[in-house]
Amino acid sequence: MAAPASAQAATEIGDSTSTPAGPGGGPNTYIQTGDPTGRTYAVPAGGGVITRWATQVGTSTGVSATVKLKVLRPVAGGKFLVVGSAPGTFTGTGSFARSSFGAQIPVQAGDRIGIYVPSGPSVGGAAGPGGSISTFSGEAVDGAEITPPAPSSGTALLISATVEPDADGDGFGDESQDACPGDAAHAVAPCGADLAPSLSFRPRGVSPGDVSLVTATIRSLAGGTAPNASVDLTVPGGVRVLSAVGAAGDCTRAGALLSCPLGDVPRGGERRAYVLVRSLRRGNFVFTAHSLYGIELNGANDVTTARLRSAPGLSKDGYCKVPKLRGSTRVRAKAKLTKAGCRLGRASGAALRWACLSTSSCVSEQVPLHGHDTLSG
Repeated sequence: MAAPASAQAATEIGDSTSTPAGPGGGPNTYIQTGDPTGRTYAVPAGGGVITRWATQVGTSTGVSATVKLKVLRPVAGGKFLVVGSAPGTFTGTGSFARSSFGAQIPVQAGDRIGIYVPSGPSVGGAAGPGGSISTFSGEAVDGAEITPPAPSSGTALLISATVEPDADGDGFGDESQDACPGDAAHAVAPCGADLAPSLSFRPRGVSPGDVSLVTATIRSLAGGTAPNASVDLTVPGGVRVLSAVGAAGDCTRAGALLSCPLGDVPRGGERRAYVLVRSLRRGNFVFTAHSLYGIELNGANDVTTARLRSAPGLSKDGYCKVPKLRGSTRVRAKAKLTKAGCRLGRASGAALRWACLSTSSCVSEQVPLHGHDTLSG
């Protein structure tokens, strides 16, 4: 069975706040078959999930009673298919009072709401010009296809329901029930996510002996927030790693593999890892990035590769010799870099390793030695 499509935002249908004009007792199922002027009891286009409902019901003071929301789908021949129910238990006050209850009923556009009232309590009705109510004797049970009798006109049931969107069709309302609205397999965190990596180099080509900043960007394409995500970067032979840091801390190395923590990747967001490398010889060096998260929704786009080219004459300018900066204050670091012919740019800490053009601007962002230092351009 196809999941219902999603509404755009939560919608309130029906009416549970008007002044009661007359009671309806039981055991009966009441169906609002026609809408009164200015109100609708039908689920709007897009469907979704009914997550709450309310009604004005009454019974003797101190007496507990249970009524049920009924969702009915119009079918051929003037019949209705009962597609869902949600009970609500209240304690009587001797008069009509509004009560609200939770629910979880997937619905489609055009489904209508009604109510089952057992013997004892009564549901409130209000004047509803243009509206009509059909009364079905007894309870219309889920899955039954019923033929209601001719409706009475000019009345409206005092019932209402909240219809929330259900983007992933998992049967949970996106606004109050589903922590993972883009992941049909999970309604509570942690959510599944579709993470996809990309690689870039700055600069894309270098002369042997020069450096390039490798940026591994992990983007969330679908699903919810991905906590504690990471990226693995395979570094080819022929280059030397000078510094490596992820969005959530320093990368660790095991042979040619760098593992870089990224922290939480929000839905629709991205996180980056930065690796500063030096070319040791000429060649075409292929890097591989692999996004890692425990609940991956699409394993087909978890890996990407990109090539860094190294050949004599590719670097437009020589690189300055970066002085030792560890332990330096910002002022002393600036003085050392200026003396060495490196342009400072913006600094976020003293323990930094730089890759700067000897003439004007840095070719890379700052690459901290420690993950808590801020990356800036």
